[in-house]
Amino acid sequence: MTFDEYTELQSFADWHKAGKMSTDFIAKELKITPQHTRRLFRNLSNPPKRRFAWNKISGEVRDFIIETKRGKDRYNCQWISELAGDKFGKPISQSSVYRILDKENLLNTPAPERKVRSRFEAEATGDLVQMDTTWGYWWNGGKKLCLILLLDDYSRYILHAKFVLHDSMEANMNMVRETVEKWGAFKLLYTDNASFFKTIRHGNSSYQYHRQEEYESKITRACRELGIVHITHKPYEPQGKGKIERLFRFIQERFINDQIVDDEGLPLYVAQKKLNLFVQQYNEKHINRTTGKTPKERFDPSEFKPLPVDKCLDDIFCIKDTRIVDKCNEFSYLGETYIIPKDHNMTGYRVDLHILPERSIRVWHMDELICTLEIKRKLSKN
Repeated sequence: MTFDEYTELQSFADWHKAGKMSTDFIAKELKITPQHTRRLFRNLSNPPKRRFAWNKISGEVRDFIIETKRGKDRYNCQWISELAGDKFGKPISQSSVYRILDKENLLNTPAPERKVRSRFEAEATGDLVQMDTTWGYWWNGGKKLCLILLLDDYSRYILHAKFVLHDSMEANMNMVRETVEKWGAFKLLYTDNASFFKTIRHGNSSYQYHRQEEYESKITRACRELGIVHITHKPYEPQGKGKIERLFRFIQERFINDQIVDDEGLPLYVAQKKLNLFVQQYNEKHINRTTGKTPKERFDPSEFKPLPVDKCLDDIFCIKDTRIVDKCNEFSYLGETYIIPKDHNMTGYRVDLHILPERSIRVWHMDELICTLEIKRKLSKN
């Protein structure tokens, strides 16, 4: 019995004691039996305690939740609860957001409009290369493993595929570099919107108030120096990379589930060898349903441009930074001190650093290579 129900029953009991209402009349009003009514009258000596919800959501929070949801069908309850918690400085449960939105009939969002999409295919080999990653708990009894893959859009030829432990900028940049070293430069690289592919603009970012094209990621810059155009697909529309997503599903069904998951204790280099063999068989023997041919039959490696002889990939696929050399002919990077050989007096000059993570730092000045120094600190996870 709630406190309000107790108060109502107490008023009926007072009228009954005064002889103004019968038990049958009260029972009829309360829609219970007379016996139950007399039983409740006998228990009125123990009134319930009135409880107040210490975490009751205020009207301000309720209005914020409702206004946030209106016109934004993509915002789910968890997302709105996080936004409300950040704004008001206290946790707002997902279930509370659900109850508020359900009461306002804001959960029955209309089905998204179906779009008629046209098939797209590059005109020739090397015109468009798609690059993406997929994760899975495949390795050594359920450890998480990442697969990075580059696919030629026209031929569906797998240019490069590799297992890595971390989906980092360095890992993706090395994948592009290794592809370019093997096949040559292609025309266009098509990726998703990961932070190492595209500068993310949000409220806490220093890029928020600048145009997106004013800044480029390290991978975009490396591609530009090789004459490769790098673009990303439209956010929230994964259909734009349907070919490579379908290929990931094919790989997981035909290869990973049978040869990686079931082989516990498999070293990573052995898993990579098995992947290389699978990629070779796929390129040579798998007949694509759309093209009606194997990837190798449509693949023409001569369409890739040879690399310029005057360009060193170590100076393209790297992290670039600058430092001013101190009076001891030294500079610091990530807490480590590097000494430039005495043959090159660079005191007071600004030098350009081309950093190859876990390998070396190539020091440049005025378009001239000064020296190459061994890296002292591991910069990446893989």
